[in-house]
Amino acid sequence: MEQDGGWVAEPGGTGDRYILDLRHGDAPAAVPKTHGQPRRTAIAVLVIVIVLTAGLGAEVALALLGAPSRTPPGPGQVVLRSMEAAERARSFSYVSTWRTGAWSLHVSGDIAGSSGAQQVTVGGAHYGAVLVGGVVYFRGDASALEDQLQFPSKLASEVAGSWISLQSSDAPYAQLAESLTSVSALNQVLIDAKRTSTRGDTRGGPVARVTGIIPVGSARLDVATRSGFPTAYEARGQDGTRPWESAITFSRWNTPIRLQAPRGARAYAALQDAR
Repeated sequence: MEQDGGWVAEPGGTGDRYILDLRHGDAPAAVPKTHGQPRRTAIAVLVIVIVLTAGLGAEVALALLGAPSRTPPGPGQVVLRSMEAAERARSFSYVSTWRTGAWSLHVSGDIAGSSGAQQVTVGGAHYGAVLVGGVVYFRGDASALEDQLQFPSKLASEVAGSWISLQSSDAPYAQLAESLTSVSALNQVLIDAKRTSTRGDTRGGPVARVTGIIPVGSARLDVATRSGFPTAYEARGQDGTRPWESAITFSRWNTPIRLQAPRGARAYAALQDAR
């Protein structure tokens, strides 16, 4: 983790359907929503719909449940329980990517309670953002400042590379702050679960792999059988004539992550007044 000179570090039931979240957007349906909903880059429709289906092998079920069960959970229940465990986690890290044609998005993030941090590369722009103490801190290149904070090109060039602090009353704050939460990271998981298989030891131990479909393609989710946390998600599909693929890996569940506010940040409101 760099400091000063770098970036610092619904619910369901047991019925037939579990809907975690639904958000609006005007981009292809599977684009993950992060990074403050830029006006010139894709925004997301964040949906998790989990349909509870066929049975799961007893070995995986016992590992996930931690107790004997005569009725092993179905694939959808495995996903539901892993996402509920993730929502309760105190902290975690993730890396997500989304690609279609020549356009790509890469996000590396950390979540620690109500705080979060990201390093984002979208198209040709790059920026870092941190949410600490209810304040968003943003630092990016000129292109990111124009796209994310709506700065005119002259101002964007002048303050590129400097930390900028945003309060809740500042226009870009709400969407930037939302992208730095655990909900935003977890809502990238979208799957209508169909079947489950066991996988051998991975870096985090054995996993239950849930495969299924999404409205515009297919997806799979790996769940650690020992902890019940999600470890990796992949999806691919086609939006019209454009194929796309996305992936996210999760790690460091409940591992202490310290996020600090950068020093010397310039106030967004003051920069706006000086325009």
